[in-house]
Amino acid sequence: MDVLRLAASYSALKQDLDITSDDTDFYLYSGNYGNNSLLGRWYQWRDGVAGGWTTLSGRGANPNLTFVERNEFRAGLDATLFNRVVSLNANYFHQRVNGLLTRGSATIFPAYFIGPANGSFLPWLNYNNDQRTGVDFSINVNNKIGNVHYSVGFVGMVYDSKAIRRDEVYEDDYQNRTGRPLDAYWGYLAEGLFQSQDEIDNHARQLFGGGEVKPGDIKYTDVNGDGVVDVQDQVDLGHNGWAVSPFTYGINLTLKWKNLTLFAVGSGQSGAVAFKNNAYFWGRGQNKYSTEVLGRWTEETKTTATFPRLTTTGLNNNVQNSTFWMYKTNRFNLNRVQLTYDFSDHLFANSSVVNGLSVYVNGDNLLVISEERKLMETNFGSAPQTRFFNFGVRASF
Repeated sequence: MDVLRLAASYSALKQDLDITSDDTDFYLYSGNYGNNSLLGRWYQWRDGVAGGWTTLSGRGANPNLTFVERNEFRAGLDATLFNRVVSLNANYFHQRVNGLLTRGSATIFPAYFIGPANGSFLPWLNYNNDQRTGVDFSINVNNKIGNVHYSVGFVGMVYDSKAIRRDEVYEDDYQNRTGRPLDAYWGYLAEGLFQSQDEIDNHARQLFGGGEVKPGDIKYTDVNGDGVVDVQDQVDLGHNGWAVSPFTYGINLTLKWKNLTLFAVGSGQSGAVAFKNNAYFWGRGQNKYSTEVLGRWTEETKTTATFPRLTTTGLNNNVQNSTFWMYKTNRFNLNRVQLTYDFSDHLFANSSVVNGLSVYVNGDNLLVISEERKLMETNFGSAPQTRFFNFGVRASF
């Protein structure tokens, strides 16, 4: 062991970065009244010929409202080993955010405090708590084999988050956000497609509106067993793939032989999910249909269908976030590969202008490895993804 360094830090901050509201972010500790279109209600008299605005409460006062508290602890180490061939870095972090704002509508105040028809006396409270923990690390190996110098690096982060306390009341415990990841995706458990009217009749009613459920529509699990599939049957389906994945990582490689240098870097993530929930996949009504609908359900394709039945109505049953549309966002990206040639310095020994010269060729966004590679490489409703190839010259004077 050449070097070993241990470090730890703790911070306790009072801040307003996490304070947001539906109104404004100012004077949230004070109550307010109003007679505008947001707070007041119109009353009429003299047979509707004349009238005016009432004045109603927008929120109650809370003189004890204070800052959000953010407490962070971090411990880490840096080390180099084997005559500085190997270098290590690792850090553990633990963050608690206490006193996030809520209005206590679920668990604290009785119903007669709550508007909006007759105004609201609910104040803002410091109540909700969040927690984030994880480990980030890196390891690099620098050495040579014969005339080849190499450097290999791996970095990563394991991340977890949790709602410690929430102002919430759900009839079923499995719907509580408390104890769940902050980035949890909520949706329905799909059991495939209905194959017949008898199957529909013998299944829990699915109440999503927008048209009658028919064979070829998505069938969902009645999680609480009440005979109805509705919002109370939503469950935690996994981490949000558009947020921070539970595991993210990157690798880099540099090989140098004489005047040639090869560099490559890649990145990846795993452990999260997303949904095929844009217009490309959710074809319905008079929308334009993509090639995804070629796998639609019909009486002839009922055993092989990969897409619900087509309908000219805006059937809401089939456009719910569920395991039917869910996919894993696990992926590895080859972000860049570059090959560089450095001309020998002695070529410019007698030059009074050029001191060094190198040429290079590189490519960006070269490769995606994923079970959903085609989806990962496709943008919907925006500019397409691109690969870049560059040739360049670098000179010093």
